Amino acid sequence: MLEGKAPSSIPVKYITDPSETDFLIDLDAAKICGITIPADILASASKIIENGKLTTK
Repeated sequence: MLEGKAPSSIPVKYITDPSETDFLIDLDAAKICGITIPADILASASKIIENGKLTTK
């Protein structure tokens, strides 16, 4: 696993508050896959990757 550590030695983090998460959309990957992301979904993203650059809202 990570740096040769046993999986049981790696701490687990439980997310109990949605504000502790990021909603990331990779527009570069979406373009490669031929997927169009609707504007309302883009508006709700906290991070967007476009043209190789990460933008944080």
